Amino acid sequence: MARIQVAGEIQFPGDAHDPSSRSAVTPATVGAASISQVPTSYRHRPLSWRDSRFACILLAILAMSLADLSMTLIHATSIGMQEENPIARLLMRYGGICSICVWKAGTVAIGVFILWRIRHHRCSEVGAWLCFSILAALCFHWASYNAQLSSLTNEVLSLDKSTHTSEWVVMHPEAVR
Repeated sequence: MARIQVAGEIQFPGDAHDPSSRSAVTPATVGAASISQVPTSYRHRPLSWRDSRFACILLAILAMSLADLSMTLIHATSIGMQEENPIARLLMRYGGICSICVWKAGTVAIGVFILWRIRHHRCSEVGAWLCFSILAALCFHWASYNAQLSSLTNEVLSLDKSTHTSEWVVMHPEAVR
């Protein structure tokens, strides 16, 4: 094998720096080279049936969480509502709309991310179905609450909304916080 001495380096024919050994670069050779250099952990693999089912559960969790947030904001910014979650109640009273949206999106995103990362464990699917069931029950609760709200108008108006010790929350969207 012939060796070529260039500026103190020893190069062999076929080296990247040897102009005589360069072949034509085409999109096909560039694509093949770049794909072969990507680690196998980063290559796209089709989802298994279990992963697809798990992804659908998580997407449903995201959709139901978004529906819960929208119903919460609709009721809290109009007639008010009784909020049972103490953290959400504090954020709604003192933080405003943006803080409740960030908190809700953050907690749901963290939960969904954790469930997705541990999806190959049996307990993760149980946890995902549990979250799905709780949010489905919450959506049914919102549906029945909305159906009965017109008959509860007098009771809602008679509530003392001015005390901060109660669980009743009214958010004012026009107030800058």
